Amino acid sequence: MIVATAESVHLRTRDIAGLLDARGSIIPCQEGFDMGRPKHTLPPVHKTDAARRRWFFRAQVDVLVGLQPERREKPYYLGYCDEQGKRAAEKQRDEICATLNNRPEMIQSQTRFGAVLDAFESTYLPARKPNTRDSYLNQIATHIRPAFGAERLCDINPMAVQRWANGLPGAAQSKRTTLMVLRSVFERAADWGYTTQRNPAKPVVIPEGLPAQERRAFTPQEFLRIRARLRAPIDTAVDVAAFCGPRVGEIAPWPAGRPLPEVKP
Repeated sequence: MIVATAESVHLRTRDIAGLLDARGSIIPCQEGFDMGRPKHTLPPVHKTDAARRRWFFRAQVDVLVGLQPERREKPYYLGYCDEQGKRAAEKQRDEICATLNNRPEMIQSQTRFGAVLDAFESTYLPARKPNTRDSYLNQIATHIRPAFGAERLCDINPMAVQRWANGLPGAAQSKRTTLMVLRSVFERAADWGYTTQRNPAKPVVIPEGLPAQERRAFTPQEFLRIRARLRAPIDTAVDVAAFCGPRVGEIAPWPAGRPLPEVKP
């Protein structure tokens, strides 16, 4: 016989009272245990009524309507009854249900990145400054949507984004801006519940630019040959540029007849 002593009793009266509702029924603990009914169970396998019978089952799945998931019943057809037994069909059902029970994966497998871009443009960008909004829209329309708009969200991985970044045209700063916009889109997608994967644009790096081509100054003989082929007032502008060293913005208006900028002493 087991004797309960005062030292061995850990549930005090007030502890027990905290587990009871108004009717005296025990309230299931919600910390560490999910007492709710799972969204997906293992539904029974049935046979179709066709001439050649086939195994199938029905399951409640998340289906995207626009960008909102809804629960709908969907049939899943397995092998033919004359080719496999019920145990083999149940094994196929188990493999399919393993994917169905993974709700984030189900949502990502149906979401096209173009739909996420539409939501980003209509929901997030209106809150940004006009210049920022215009820049984001330009980057999306020019570089991001053509590359990823038709892709499923779950198919865009860091390797695909890195290959895309390697082929971006333009200067390095322009490429960094485009990548920043793509990262922002994936951040909003995660915030809105469309993906649970790591941001595939986060580890991507922009390729370093090619080294600038080495420049050299003209020799006096080369300068004189070039100078001899110039007409006025270009020749005078070239003389000033060669011997005084002004900036391009200071010398460029001269040949066009525009007034030169004032130079403070």
